[in-house]
Order: sequence, then structure tokens, then C-alpha cells
Amino acid sequence: MVLAAFSLLAVEGVVEFPFGKHVLYAIQDAPSRMSRDLFRVEGGKFKYNKPFADSSCNVFLVKTKNGRYVLFDTGNGGKRGTLLKKLEEMEVPLFQIQEIFITHIHPDHVGGLLDERGIPLFPKALIYINQKEIDACTASINKMNKTWTLISQAYGRRIMPFNYTDRVGRDNVIANVGAGHTPGHTVFQWGNLLLAGDFLHAAAVQLAKPEICTDYDWKFGAAVKTRRQVLQQAVDENLVIAGCHLPMPGVITVTSNGKDGYVGKYYEAESKILSPNPDEEN
Repeated sequence: MVLAAFSLLAVEGVVEFPFGKHVLYAIQDAPSRMSRDLFRVEGGKFKYNKPFADSSCNVFLVKTKNGRYVLFDTGNGGKRGTLLKKLEEMEVPLFQIQEIFITHIHPDHVGGLLDERGIPLFPKALIYINQKEIDACTASINKMNKTWTLISQAYGRRIMPFNYTDRVGRDNVIANVGAGHTPGHTVFQWGNLLLAGDFLHAAAVQLAKPEICTDYDWKFGAAVKTRRQVLQQAVDENLVIAGCHLPMPGVITVTSNGKDGYVGKYYEAESKILSPNPDEEN
């Protein structure tokens, strides 16, 4: 029986959710908000009526029933990121994190993989990254090429490429198509949980109007398509979404607003069991 919607740990910025016999931790790596100047639609700017929209920079950690740790993204690293400090306060040694799933290769998602010297911070972890994302970074001539080069040199054979629709890792997490924000952006599905990366950046704006993008998106049309797909899948299949830029605690359910958009609600475990194997919970 699930006793609470979620529990706040003694660690500030960490929220714990029951996940079947596992535990899901939403960890705020850094606070964030989006300037209205960042919002775009095809053909021009979108005029938001407030200076900023609330956001966040979150990572998600799963502790399995057998005591394994699985991490989704690693945050900013460096002086801005707080993931390492929070893991220490949670008494989670970095060497015990065995698998890391990367939604895409942007600094606020992979910055925590390396220390300031380029040394890998997770000495035992396998790093799962979409092959399309790797190819795009390898072919680019911008800073993403440098970022990927440092990561690949540091982790070497522990980099585990995958393709869309693959079942990835020891828990057969599904790699759903999520291209648009980046060429290989991936939405991971584990049971009835979608770990959705940058499918949106500002829920207050983009849930009601999925057609709105930000300057951070690679291809606006593809990003809008992915956002609609993620949100509609959550509605159709009664899924829960964990989003890297959803305001904390970063986990929501969604319904249609009847106007080509969606309404988000912070996840409540009393009304729905979050599970890596939902069929086994019934």
C-alpha cells in the first residue's frame, strides 16, 4: 500500500516517490527559470505575459528493490550543479551508481559526468547514449563536439550506444523517439514512468500551448511533434512524466484541456501507483 504522495527527505531539493518495489528520487541539481525572450513559435517570437516562467534542472535516481542505483542525466556539474553534494548527503556513493541514462548531450544534462580535470566521477557506471546523439555531436564543429570528446575519452568502453525503440540496460528501459530538442534526444520509458528530458522547458507555457519552443531547440517542428507525442502518450496510456525542467518536485500527470493543449498536475501516489511493472501491481 502506498502511504503518501511523496516524502521530503532531510536533503533539501530531493523528493522521494514510491516506484513499485523501487524508489524514485527527484533531485534538483539547480534552480532555473526561463526568460520570456527565449520563447518561439514557427516564424517568430511568442509573447509571454510574464518576464519569466518557472523551470528547474532536475535529475532522477532510482534505487531498485535489490539496492542498485540507476541515474537519469547528471545535471550541470561544476559550481552550478548540486547533484554530487546531494548524493553525498543521501549517502549514495558514486561507485554504487551502476547505470546512467543520458537524454541528450547538453551541458546541464552531462556536466556532472566529469570533474573539472575531465576525470569520470562515476567509476563503475555504464553510460547509455543514443547513437544519433553521438553521431550529431561527432559531426558538429561547436562545443558539443568538445563535450562529447571529453566524455568518450573519459568513459571509453563504458559508453553504451543504443537506438530508438531499443530496450536498454538491465531493466529493459524503452528508448522512445524524442528528437527535436537535439537530433538524438531520447524519452525513456520504465513501466508507467516517462523520463522525458527536455520535452519541454517551461510547463506554465508549453503544456497549454505545445506549439511553443525555445531558442534551445534544434528543430522547432520536430520538438513540437515530440512534445505532443509525450503528452498524448501520457494521457492515452495513463503514464506519469518525470521532466528535467519541470518545476520541483518534477513529476506530473497530464490531461487534455480540450483545446489542443494539456493540463499538468503534480503526481499523487494515492490516486495512481507508479511502477516499473504496472501489470504486476494489479
